[in-house]
Amino acid sequence: MKTLELVIVTPDQKVFSGSITGIRLPGALGSFEVLPQHADIVSTLEKGILRIQTTDGKTLQYSTQGGVIEVKGNNVSVLLEEAAVV
Repeated sequence: MKTLELVIVTPDQKVFSGSITGIRLPGALGSFEVLPQHADIVSTLEKGILRIQTTDGKTLQYSTQGGVIEVKGNNVSVLLEEAAVV
């Protein structure tokens, strides 16, 4: 199974760190998904829900007020203004 390494942080804390199989995010131009082998990107995020697919098949959801994502290789960094478990 191919995976991504994800780190999600806010100004106050590290929200998530670990291996995942995919993540859906509320991009500034619409919702998009990042899967293993995704092209490198940097994008702004809008208010909405992040949906993370974990390697054990669970879905984690966080609400956010916006932020930034960077994908480089199979490493994903998400910087959020704030995050709350949904």
